[in-house]
Amino acid sequence: MMAPPPESVNFKEYGLKHIETLANHFYNESILSSEVKKQQLQAEWGKFKFDLLEWKKVVPKDVVDGKCPTVTTTTWTLQHMLKQPSYRHFYPLLSSLAECCLSIPISNAWPERGASALKRIKTRLRSRLQNDMLQALMQVSINGPPLHSDQCKELVRDSVQLWLKHSIVLYCKQKRLFIVIYGILHNKASSVL
Repeated sequence: MMAPPPESVNFKEYGLKHIETLANHFYNESILSSEVKKQQLQAEWGKFKFDLLEWKKVVPKDVVDGKCPTVTTTTWTLQHMLKQPSYRHFYPLLSSLAECCLSIPISNAWPERGASALKRIKTRLRSRLQNDMLQALMQVSINGPPLHSDQCKELVRDSVQLWLKHSIVLYCKQKRLFIVIYGILHNKASSVL
């Protein structure tokens, strides 16, 4: 959100090099259609800069100050653009670029983290894990609470209590079933003798 004011000499050139780079990367099909799309993208950008100046007034203060660890001003702008259905109509090429920017990871750290979690979870001894269990374990491994935190201890305690409650019920049901089967077999065996 560093757009200069419209009166500034730099306003006309603001962001054009970046838009040209994006256009060259995403629109490199046939020469004629790529030139048309590049010109359309530059025209959309020229109008969008004025909207950016208006959006400066509504960006949350913690985002502007950098106090929000998960959202930058760029991310906020892209998300705000995609939330408004009218922007897809007025800025179709910029909207598709915004979707790409929000979905493509900035680095390969996230996929690498997932591959490392997979190697930790699905070892040679656990090679028969089903996909649903593997997905659940990876979700906890990647997004779960830190290992020795209070939240983790509470989660483990609650899970163990729930498991014990159901395992006792299952054990009792199995024991009754065993007793009933044993009683039927014992009665049949005594009647035969």
